[in-house]
Amino acid sequence: MRDYRYPIVKLKIDNAVLAEQFENITRQLDQLTTTYHAGSDSSSSHIVEKQLTRKRKLNERWNDIVKEIQGVPGYETYLTIPSFSSIRRVASEGPVILVNISHHRSDALILYSVDSDPIHVPLPDTSKGTVFEIVAETLSLAHDDASKDKTIHAVLSHLWKYIVCHIFQKLNELGFAKNSRIWWCVSGKLCTLPIHASQPFKEHTDPEQRLSQKFIHSYTSTLGSLIRAREGIVVKERGTAPKILGIATSSLEKVYKEIEVMQDMGCDVQKLIGSEVTRSTMWDSLVKSLWIHFASHGHLDAEQPFKSSFELHDNARFTILDLLKANLPNAELAVLSACHTAAVDPDNTPDEGISLAAGMQFCGFRGVVGTLWAMDDHVGPVLAREFYKRMLHLENQNKPVDFKDAAKVLKAVTKEMRRNEELKALHCWVPLVHIGA
Repeated sequence: MRDYRYPIVKLKIDNAVLAEQFENITRQLDQLTTTYHAGSDSSSSHIVEKQLTRKRKLNERWNDIVKEIQGVPGYETYLTIPSFSSIRRVASEGPVILVNISHHRSDALILYSVDSDPIHVPLPDTSKGTVFEIVAETLSLAHDDASKDKTIHAVLSHLWKYIVCHIFQKLNELGFAKNSRIWWCVSGKLCTLPIHASQPFKEHTDPEQRLSQKFIHSYTSTLGSLIRAREGIVVKERGTAPKILGIATSSLEKVYKEIEVMQDMGCDVQKLIGSEVTRSTMWDSLVKSLWIHFASHGHLDAEQPFKSSFELHDNARFTILDLLKANLPNAELAVLSACHTAAVDPDNTPDEGISLAAGMQFCGFRGVVGTLWAMDDHVGPVLAREFYKRMLHLENQNKPVDFKDAAKVLKAVTKEMRRNEELKALHCWVPLVHIGA
């Protein structure tokens, strides 16, 4: 699907005819790929068969057009498997850490420079079995009991012991300073785990040397998606703050409080609340917005991940499949203040995790804030207040507003939460994650 949205701005200048043909056929393939037809009767089967036949023919034509494009001087590598030299530019703004766990062996690779080979970090004590055990511990967080923080404590300790301590040591050896940005690129069951917050919990450990406090963490589903999130960014005038689409729909009072908090602070908010939040209004508003703040319920569908959804008014749903139909090249930041927005199914996770947050990034949002599991109701208003106060520099409006500050700001917000008696519990701040640029 990413190939169907490969940029063609330069191609339109160099060969307008091929660009038009490519754009036309990819639009049809994109539409077919995101068309979902449910049902088991004969008419449904007939429709699906027709769709598959049409898609196969379009794919053949698409391959022919790509070959023609590759015959144009300067486009020889268009849509070919990227070379390592092009991939390692992903490390231009900080190291990217790939972690792979298998039955055979477990390793991490650190891409840390656009000019250097990756650093290999063996994970000798890690196996699929140990990760399965940690995931099983994390799954128990679904039960709202008094031992929730005790469970998170164990998860973070085990992640540190088996995976992260080796990587942390290597990052220190490479000389990365405090508040350096790092990106985690993980797959499979690792997508369900809060690697960013892992720590040894030893009393003598300097808090500033713990992983969660030393570095600014982000995640990315693939290297290519992070590279694309950084491309074509529109430079704005100094100090300009974007209008934020504030969406709130829920039976929970705190959800609407988030939008009120943003307005009371002086944020420029376009409200879409309660009965206004339908599929059509959600779609119309989404395509016009650079920044959005979504406060509602998020639902993880373990069996059919593309049907994971945001809850709209009257229990309507806006699914990942709906998101994939959008193409928002100028979108910047999405804050998903809802449960399970960065969560994936731990039992059926493919190589690339499919989540609501990943869907937002795919359709165009360059940075996304989401949650790995259920979010406590009282966290939302505090997150809104502390996050936008810093993102929009409301106390010093001469500073430029940049969506790429979101990861740094989220770290500051979670640090503030740990100072708050009502929010310092692990289950309040650990699930908050940043994805993308």
